[in-house]
Amino acid sequence: MFEEGSSMAVTAERFFETQHTPSQVKSAILCNYFMAWSSIMTKGARQRIIGYLDLFAGRGRFEDGAESTPFLIIRRAVKDVTLRSALKTFFNDKDASMISALQYQIEALDGIGDLAYAPRFSHSAVVPEIANSLADFRVIPTFLFADPFGYMGISLRLLKQLLEHPKSEALIFFNTNRINAGITNEFVREHIDALFGTKRAEAVRSKVANLSGDEREHVILDSFQDGLKEIGFRFVLRFRFLSQSADRTSHHLVYCTRHQLGEKKMKDVMDRYSVRSFDGVPLFEIPRDEFGQGSLFDAHPLPPVDLAEQLMERFAGKASTLAEIVGQHSPGTQFVERNYRAALEHLIEGGRVTCDPPAEKMGFRQGKRIWPSGTRVVFPVSRRGGTTWG
Repeated sequence: MFEEGSSMAVTAERFFETQHTPSQVKSAILCNYFMAWSSIMTKGARQRIIGYLDLFAGRGRFEDGAESTPFLIIRRAVKDVTLRSALKTFFNDKDASMISALQYQIEALDGIGDLAYAPRFSHSAVVPEIANSLADFRVIPTFLFADPFGYMGISLRLLKQLLEHPKSEALIFFNTNRINAGITNEFVREHIDALFGTKRAEAVRSKVANLSGDEREHVILDSFQDGLKEIGFRFVLRFRFLSQSADRTSHHLVYCTRHQLGEKKMKDVMDRYSVRSFDGVPLFEIPRDEFGQGSLFDAHPLPPVDLAEQLMERFAGKASTLAEIVGQHSPGTQFVERNYRAALEHLIEGGRVTCDPPAEKMGFRQGKRIWPSGTRVVFPVSRRGGTTWG
């Protein structure tokens, strides 16, 4: 593992030479979710102003001509009639040449003058004090994208300050490989303490002292997730990227929100780009060499039997709609609505649950069962003590 400043580490300049597969997926997840989030935030709202912050923006295009995420966000805003009048944006990069290149690209975009709020640009180091210059974003629903090249700049304190509004959310590039190496590196103790919080960072160092591999990685990620929950974000999702040069994790995208609907929407977006298990459950990761292959999107997965058994226990003796089942069981899991439909289909075909109205009166479209609004799944009371359910 390479430390900050190592001559063998990938430099920021080399990273921007071409848009690799992880960058494509990262941009796709960000942009697709942002459009869904912004639509919800502006629909029927009294005050339709929303914000987008990118603290490590880079430049507008990669060397191969592919557009980076700031450029994609602005392009979509220009084309969307609602966003044109609602969106405030702020782009920062401590490299003045990077932000100048981004500003030039964005200001040359057709229709940029139609935006009610001109994009703001800055070339500052990311420190907690940057929040003072962004007071107008702290009082509106704001989506923060933080993609640092290492572990410097992002802190729980800063996230709490910038995302004060109850509808604000964040997607954070968590450089798992470098943070893993930095946890026990005294030269970067200050940055690690800021990222996790001082007490939590000390606890992490103690926990990982004798761990390696996946166990060490899980402790680090779980601790950061706990920190996000401590500052008010009830729902956290992680999307894993493998290293392109070694069989280990490169980084994660970490999403945080205070609202269950946000988690559901982000799950749906991440599901589109995720490899799936044999039963169709998204693993929220892409393999190093298989992005875009059909094996990632199995059209005929086996039923998620484990989920079906969980539902039999969780909803025993209840009659619940599909929406209620998903809403009550899904938070904190990797399951998406598609998995719940498949699990319930498995239980219906096995005669283990019934429906009201009856399942045999439901229609089908393209081989999938149509669930009329209000349809309830009736789960039998579980009978433990050696007997079977139902």
